[in-house]
Amino acid sequence: MNDFRFVRYDHRRHLEPLFDYMMSPEEQSLFLTHSISNSIRDFDNWLQDRLKYHYHEFFVVESLEGELMGVVYSYDHRMQDGHCRITVYMAPKWRRVGYGGMVGLRFIGQLFRFYPYHHIFCDVYRYNEESLNSLLQAGFENVGTLPQYRYHNGRYHDLVQLSISRLYYTAHWAALFTPEIAEVQE
Repeated sequence: MNDFRFVRYDHRRHLEPLFDYMMSPEEQSLFLTHSISNSIRDFDNWLQDRLKYHYHEFFVVESLEGELMGVVYSYDHRMQDGHCRITVYMAPKWRRVGYGGMVGLRFIGQLFRFYPYHHIFCDVYRYNEESLNSLLQAGFENVGTLPQYRYHNGRYHDLVQLSISRLYYTAHWAALFTPEIAEVQE
């Protein structure tokens, strides 16, 4: 499953599909951040602002044929504290076949390779059971829960906060996804 690549956001190629995914009512429930954009122009302005001031690393995930598969990004970059937060979003066509886990683990490896992070955090709504289970199977630990954080489909849902350490990633995944750090010990 190495048939994807991370590419930098290209406004001409990626704006419309990102707008369609991120503004879809069904997909919006998966994102922690919300855009109240009513047009593609508003969305473009919102995204440009996020790219400039909020996201630290932002990549579009493409198939080798150039089809947009999803996005990954890091934010809340805290070098002094040695951590950041990430989001992995896969378009519906690319879910339930293992791509989300592979994309996430490769992205985490790149972050550990280029930044001296000790931990990487990821927040997931409890109703997103597929992502939650995938992250726990990859070695993320549940480090906290914010109860009744999101109102969705007539109910309040918890936000689960997860973390993976550099030590765990290096021991379990680096040889497969980031061999450059596989031998490095904390």
